[in-house]
Amino acid sequence: MNVRLRLTVGAALFALVAGFTFAYNPPAGGESAMTLQSPDLLAGTASVAGGAFGATLPGELAVNPALAAGEQRITLDAAYAALIGTGDESGLGHSVSLGGIYPTRWMVLGAGLGFLTSPFDAVPLGTAGSARFSASKDLTDSLYLGAGISAAAGTGWGVAGDLGLLYKMGDLGFLKGARFGASLTGMGLPFSPGTEGINGGAATGYPSMFTPRFGIAGSLIDAGSFKLGMTADLSVPTFQNVTFD
Repeated sequence: MNVRLRLTVGAALFALVAGFTFAYNPPAGGESAMTLQSPDLLAGTASVAGGAFGATLPGELAVNPALAAGEQRITLDAAYAALIGTGDESGLGHSVSLGGIYPTRWMVLGAGLGFLTSPFDAVPLGTAGSARFSASKDLTDSLYLGAGISAAAGTGWGVAGDLGLLYKMGDLGFLKGARFGASLTGMGLPFSPGTEGINGGAATGYPSMFTPRFGIAGSLIDAGSFKLGMTADLSVPTFQNVTFD
């Protein structure tokens, strides 16, 4: 391939990606919709670094598919969350999920099924069924890598891939058992609910495409039967918004 053709192809790919990434108009609540997959995630453990205490649930693999690489036991998780309308918006929404983590000799596999419906104008997430699959591997005792793919269909549809890593740093000053996580999620076409976005007009997909995520987690106090942990995450949805948890 000559230089001119390479430049032409490169410019075309950049224009294609830019056309998607510069459109950022998810529905209200779209960036946090994945937390509805389990009570643990609703409590704030949807961290790219695996949460304050490092426990891994199938739903967390949506944030970083590398998190399960160190798991040695089969894990099954089923969850339900009710969305209850109040005030002017009465009604009932539902989130149901079923997931599992399965270690093998070569890698750790993760899978999940979900259903979400939100009938509220304030949180117009639409109705969708979803499926997710991931694979992760511990390259060393400290470095985990993972990749995942998801699909959703309902009032719209979407297919996207995720890449992630987790690095165990050990004790880092006051932070014991520190872990650093990074991922790139939404590589493809995320689910579009066919509803209104936060800026008005048609909503783009959620969780947003091409979202880099970075996070650190660990224990502040570990006294046997008592632990106090922390996690801090930074994400940049579609390179157009900044979220700090």
